[in-house]
Amino acid sequence: MRDRSRPTDEPGAPAPYRIRPTQAADLCHLPDVERSAGERFRASDLAWIADQPRLPVESHARYLGWHWVATDADDRPVGFILARPSGNMIHIGEVSVAQPHQGRGLGRALIAAVRAKACRQG
Repeated sequence: MRDRSRPTDEPGAPAPYRIRPTQAADLCHLPDVERSAGERFRASDLAWIADQPRLPVESHARYLGWHWVATDADDRPVGFILARPSGNMIHIGEVSVAQPHQGRGLGRALIAAVRAKACRQG
């Protein structure tokens, strides 16, 4: 495991995490990430979110190209974001970070990845 105090090569990704485009092999892990992220809402007025159906793997696959994962030191997905262009804007469909990895800036780093691609594409 890498030293958390050192930055990674990805802007905005706190060590030991990495933000990268989602690969087909990552897709099977994403429902578990979403399930874990939803548990955060269980003790709030938004508890119903924890019981919502998870996005099927096939749906995630439709976003490849505008889908990124946050991975841990072992390159396992612990967070994701999916987005798509909509006219001259980008629509973020979902951001999820597994509960044990929340509060470390991964959601912010995932949003930055979407923004960077949108800026590159004009």
